[in-house]
Amino acid sequence: MTILAPKRMTLLATCLCFITSGAALVAAQGTPPASVDPTSSGKIASGRISVIAEGHRREFLDARECFTHYLDASVLSSGMNSCSRHKGVNSEQCARWSKALEESSKANASSRGCSGDPSVLEREFRKAVIIAAKDGDEDARICYVDGAFFTPKDVDIDEYRVNAHRYLKEAIERGDWRAVALLAKDSPDHDGMGVMSSMDIIGKPFTLYRANRLLQLGAADGLKKIYADNARVAAQRLTNAQIVNANVWAAQVYSKYFDKSSKLTSNPSGCMRN
Repeated sequence: MTILAPKRMTLLATCLCFITSGAALVAAQGTPPASVDPTSSGKIASGRISVIAEGHRREFLDARECFTHYLDASVLSSGMNSCSRHKGVNSEQCARWSKALEESSKANASSRGCSGDPSVLEREFRKAVIIAAKDGDEDARICYVDGAFFTPKDVDIDEYRVNAHRYLKEAIERGDWRAVALLAKDSPDHDGMGVMSSMDIIGKPFTLYRANRLLQLGAADGLKKIYADNARVAAQRLTNAQIVNANVWAAQVYSKYFDKSSKLTSNPSGCMRN
């Protein structure tokens, strides 16, 4: 009997209206997102980094670290509860979870200023994301767009849509694979998606196909097949004209913004991990 730890929340994303000059193609809906090189993340998108923006970035990183420790501990604690209910089953896995939980607890204790109240951690994280994203912080913008920890009560939805589309467009134009990965995720109608589901392109076959085709172009052999399979599934719900449109779009966007990046050997990191 295998005991599976609860999965972390997944994150998603949005659209770029891209008009090509050569092939008479207007990509109406769908978007490419991305952040290829994790080492480049954290830069302020606007260029010059002000003292205030740096302070906001530090607050964002601290809030994210505290919230990440809490999420990790929650997942591990849930796994350990399963171990308690099924004693003697997968003892090696349970031992690993126990050690990881102990290390996570130590890390959380050493984190300065981390609240012990989950609601405070989440509230401070959301606040830091919004402020740092407005400053142009690339990591914060990915968190803002994925919107997994926001609810309609936390943000103005109309403002969110406008900002998210702009952040995604700019992320694609700097070759950020994280944005593309967000667009490539399906969004079934269920709770836990945050506010990203308010964007009408999310989870649509055309968006899914375009994003997976773009990821396929940038992926190494092992990962390429996964994205190709995902695109094949989405293509079943598209017309031939839409498929041709999306293929041209993916090729042009990759050539213009991503062809200088290293091949993807794993899925692009998301909001909580760089």
